[in-house]
Amino acid sequence: MGDEQDSVDLADLFGLDGSRMHIGRPLGAAGQGRLYQRYGVPGTAVKLFNPAHLFRSATEQRAKLTWMIAHPPAAGAPAAGPRAAEPPAGDPPAVKRPAAEPLAAELGAADPGAAEHPAGGLDAFAWPSELVVDGSGGLAGYTVATPADGVPLLTLVHPDASPRPGWFDDWGVRLEAATRLAAATAVLHEHGYVVGDFHDGAVQVTPTGRVIFVDCDAAQVTVDAGVHLSPVGRPDFTPAELLAERGRPLRPAADDYALAVHLFALLMGGHRPYTGRWRGGGVPPGQVELARRGLYALGGHRDLGPPLDLPPADILPPGPRAMFGQAFGPGAGSQNPRPTATQWHDALVALAAGLRGCPRVPTHHFRAGLPYCPWCVLDEQTGQRAPRATPVTPPSALPTASWMALAPGTSVVAAPPARPGVPAAAGTAV
Repeated sequence: MGDEQDSVDLADLFGLDGSRMHIGRPLGAAGQGRLYQRYGVPGTAVKLFNPAHLFRSATEQRAKLTWMIAHPPAAGAPAAGPRAAEPPAGDPPAVKRPAAEPLAAELGAADPGAAEHPAGGLDAFAWPSELVVDGSGGLAGYTVATPADGVPLLTLVHPDASPRPGWFDDWGVRLEAATRLAAATAVLHEHGYVVGDFHDGAVQVTPTGRVIFVDCDAAQVTVDAGVHLSPVGRPDFTPAELLAERGRPLRPAADDYALAVHLFALLMGGHRPYTGRWRGGGVPPGQVELARRGLYALGGHRDLGPPLDLPPADILPPGPRAMFGQAFGPGAGSQNPRPTATQWHDALVALAAGLRGCPRVPTHHFRAGLPYCPWCVLDEQTGQRAPRATPVTPPSALPTASWMALAPGTSVVAAPPARPGVPAAAGTAV
């Protein structure tokens, strides 16, 4: 047996109907396997699992994929059968959308020219569409839509990621990506799925702000016979109150934390919520301990100042700011429920409805109600040169409200006095 990518006989693969799968060039690594182009079927790829993974869990993986293929998160009624996890009795019910306006339908309308996955899944998900077996009938992988031309969210928000693509400088694109990410997460929850291992490598973002969940086979799936668990989540994206609960079925509330982390990073310049300048005594605590204490960058606690280059809090209206407090502040998750994906989606749609453009820098967008461009102010405070790239033109139809260009003759008033910064000596970066 050769190395990991050659250990499967690529010439001996079939669909369940007996048709041969012609495997093309490799497209890259994927969770527990590799992704390949499929010859003869444009727009389709094949994910092949590592033999070691199949040796451990082929039977369960096959049952899980069979269910997922039959129950894609498509527009229309959620999949039949028990939901993955309903909130406990003490939790308030999630906000319900009108039956005629499912989030899945919005996502499907986001790009009129985008084809749905062969199995009926929407273009926000790299959803399994057909099982792939070897010559003996054993599971080898599955087919999936060819990935869109996007980059991992990790590349966009990680502090060491350099250089970021120029289109990421446009806050309007980041807001669009945040809105779509919330919508896609809500669709999964509506259909009984839980992302589980909701890390920033599991989501790709395109230059127009479209998002795609990849490696969807890792999601938690609830079927009539029980629950197929998601792999162990990473501490950075697992709520502190659930770190000791690994190996047990998850509720959608587990995703609410990771979603809020990703939304914070998208909207607040790539920063994670539990970062900043430590002003308290002793050794600066790590992220998990900060999360336990409910200390986060926008929390205003005396022990934790914001990062020097964190955008000003007022780029967000009071509603989303308060929602971040509900997601990361004291008692979040353990005493008070975090905002749901649907609640985030609705709040971000409202924010996008009043988006304005800066007359000085075309990639600067900001919310209605601000009499100045916060990005120009931040550039001046941090000594950074404002990007002059041409802004990305969003799709003609979006799941959010229409973008609002600055009306002819409209100008932005002078910026307010510089936002008080945190001197470098005032704390230790955490």
